[in-house]
Amino acid sequence: MIKAGLGQAECVDTLNATRLAIGGCKEQMGHLIPQAGIVFACIDFDHRLMLDEIIRSFPGIDLIGCTTAGEFSSAYDFSDDSVALMVLYSDTIEISAGVGRNIPENPESVTKAAIHQAKKGLSQHPSLCLTFPEGHIRFPEMLLDTLTDELGHDCPVFGGRAGRYLDHLSKKTYTRQFFKNEILEDGLPLLLLAGPLEFGFSVDNSWQPVGRPTRVTASKGSTVMRIGDFKALDFYRHYLGKHTYPAVEFPLAVYEADGEHFYIRGISGYNEADGSITFLANVPEGAIVQLTEVIRDSIIESTGEGIQKLTQAYPGEKLAFALAFSCALRKYILGTQTPKELQLLKTHLPPHLPIIGFYSFGEFSPLARHHPSRFHNATLVSLL
Repeated sequence: MIKAGLGQAECVDTLNATRLAIGGCKEQMGHLIPQAGIVFACIDFDHRLMLDEIIRSFPGIDLIGCTTAGEFSSAYDFSDDSVALMVLYSDTIEISAGVGRNIPENPESVTKAAIHQAKKGLSQHPSLCLTFPEGHIRFPEMLLDTLTDELGHDCPVFGGRAGRYLDHLSKKTYTRQFFKNEILEDGLPLLLLAGPLEFGFSVDNSWQPVGRPTRVTASKGSTVMRIGDFKALDFYRHYLGKHTYPAVEFPLAVYEADGEHFYIRGISGYNEADGSITFLANVPEGAIVQLTEVIRDSIIESTGEGIQKLTQAYPGEKLAFALAFSCALRKYILGTQTPKELQLLKTHLPPHLPIIGFYSFGEFSPLARHHPSRFHNATLVSLL
C-alpha cells in the first residue's frame, strides 16, 4: 500500500504558503507518518523558512525537490508563485533519498555518491528513481548514463531539471535544489523506490515531425555541424527561410535506432561563421533527425490522447498518485492555456487522485517501457 498526502498554496508569505500546503498533506495522511516527500516551489520564496517548516512538521522525512518555472497539483491548480508538497507513506515500498553536490566538478562521482547514499536506506534493489537536478547542467546525458549504469536498466529514471520563472525584469537564471533541509546549487537530489511497485508512464512530445528524415553527418556533443549535405544552419534555412536565428519553435526530433520513437532537442544557440547549431543536449552523430512543428491546439489534443492511453494501459490494480513533468517551453507556447495540461490529467485520471508536477528545464523518462531513460526537451512526462 502507498498513501500520498498533497497540499499546495499560493501566497506572498512563505510561512503561510508552506503551512497551508503542510495542512493539506496532514489532513489526508491522518495518523500515518510519511517516509518521504517532494516539494516544488517558485524561486522567490524564502526556501530556508520553507524547508525548516516542512522538516519541523515531518521529522526525519526524506525530502527532495527544486525550484520551478511553474507548479501545479490537483490540490490547487497551476501557479507561478506557490509551494506544492506531496508526502508519501508505504508499508510495502521502501523509499530513500540521496544527494550529489557540485555536479560540474565531477558529474560521474557526484551521481554515484547520491545513489550510494540513497541505497543505504534500502534492503532491496531499487525499482524506480526520481530526480530533480540543477537546471543548467551542460551534459544531462552524462548523469543519466551514470544513473543507469549504477541502478541497472530495470530501474528507470524519471523527473526534470530544476527551473525558475523568467521575467523581463530579472536576468537571474539560477535554480535551486532541495535535499532535506539543504538548499543547493549544482545539486542532484534523488529518491529511490524499491519493492513491489507497479507504474505506468507516457511521454507526450506534441511536436510533429515535418520534412524529410535526414542523418546527422557531423556533430560533437550538443553541437551539430552538418545534417545531410547541409551545414546545420543551412538545413534549417532550407526549410524555413533565412532567419537570423534558427527558429527555436522548430526543434529537432532525434530518432532512436528503432526508427519509431524519438525525443526532442531544443536549440540554445548558433554560429553564423561555421554554420553550426548548439542544442540543449547531445545530438548523436549518425542519428536520423527531422524538423518538428507544433501549434497550441495540437499540444492540448495530443496531451489528452496520451494521458487517456496511459490510464488504459496502467498495469496496476489501483492508482496511488501521479507525477507530471512538463517543459517550460510548452508553458510559454500554451500561454493562457497552460492550466489545461493539469485539467487534462484530472479529467482522464480517477477523481481525487493526488497529482503533482512542475514546469522544468528538461525532462527525464524512457521513451517506452524497457527502453533506456532519455533527456527530453519540450515534452510532458506523466508517471502513475
